[in-house]
Amino acid sequence: MTGKPSYKKLENRIKLLNEEIRILRKTDGLLQVSEKKYRTIFNSSPDAILIIQAITGEIIDANKTICKILGYDVKDLIGKHFDILFHHADDFSKEDLLRKVNVGDAVFNIDCKGADNTISPMELTARMVPWINGQAIIVTLRDASERRKIADALNESRQVFIALGDSAKDAILMMDNEGLVSYMNKSALAIFGYSKEEIIGLPLHETLAPSEYAGDYTRGFHHFKTTGQGPAIGKPLEVKALHKDGMVIPVELSLSAVKILDRWHAIGILRDISGRKQAEEDRIKKEKLVGVLEMAGAICHELNQPLHVIGGYSELLQLKMDKNDQLYSKLKIITEQVAKLGAITAKLSKITTYKTRKYVGGKKIIDIDKSAKTPGHH
Repeated sequence: MTGKPSYKKLENRIKLLNEEIRILRKTDGLLQVSEKKYRTIFNSSPDAILIIQAITGEIIDANKTICKILGYDVKDLIGKHFDILFHHADDFSKEDLLRKVNVGDAVFNIDCKGADNTISPMELTARMVPWINGQAIIVTLRDASERRKIADALNESRQVFIALGDSAKDAILMMDNEGLVSYMNKSALAIFGYSKEEIIGLPLHETLAPSEYAGDYTRGFHHFKTTGQGPAIGKPLEVKALHKDGMVIPVELSLSAVKILDRWHAIGILRDISGRKQAEEDRIKKEKLVGVLEMAGAICHELNQPLHVIGGYSELLQLKMDKNDQLYSKLKIITEQVAKLGAITAKLSKITTYKTRKYVGGKKIIDIDKSAKTPGHH
């Protein structure tokens, strides 16, 4: 039979119980302080924060910021499935969230539904964390309205830029700070024969300029990269360009420099002047032909009369002279050469085009035979 504990033992037990109570009260006080700090930090966050049970998708906790952003009362969210917050919830599920948070932080751009059913664009960030008896997902919601407005404005500006560029008849192309093609409008694509997918990102000078310009480009590009300056900037130039098939195209080019994100880029406005060059060549040929015709006409006029006189007197002398006379053969040669000169003047009078042939010393002279040919004559 166990005897009653002595007074001393009871006193010791009471002391131990008092110590345990003191420790528990201290621990409880610390927990309350910790909870208060947690709540202060949790509720003072500028972003809405949700804690979601990873298995069920139920909302375990939410901070007060969600009331400001979406108008919900925290107590109305606790225990509800998190998809009540999302517009078109069928497009966003717990599985989507879990699939991304299982491999790291997940980031979504999503439309959230407020308590009054208004829709607000949000950036959602989620992370899996250990929680009581399992895991939870910490979800942060940040108002993305301003960011979306900026993105929409940038997209609108981009569309306007593309529309303006594509409506221009002149070719417009852009080279970035690394010398790569960063933009081409429709006219430029048509002139060079590339699609946008083929040309963007290729080295501009290696792709579109003949090799004869490589030295000037190599010497000047570093200076342009750092200063935005160069001998070709700000003045119109007539240069050669390369089509995709290797054909050389004469173009008129105006270059300007623009600084984007502290880096110099080049913008070129380019016009195919093949037609203008051909018209210029045709004009020069026509002027030369007119000069040739006028000269030929003058020569024929000046030569025909003395040739007729020389030829006539030569023939008369031959008729009066014995064929065995020494001068007869010489008169015959004169008559033959006069006839040849007459044939030449006849050709000169029939010149209709301007053809040349090579002559000694690398010179070119008019090819009378080809220039005097009538159409269809070979």
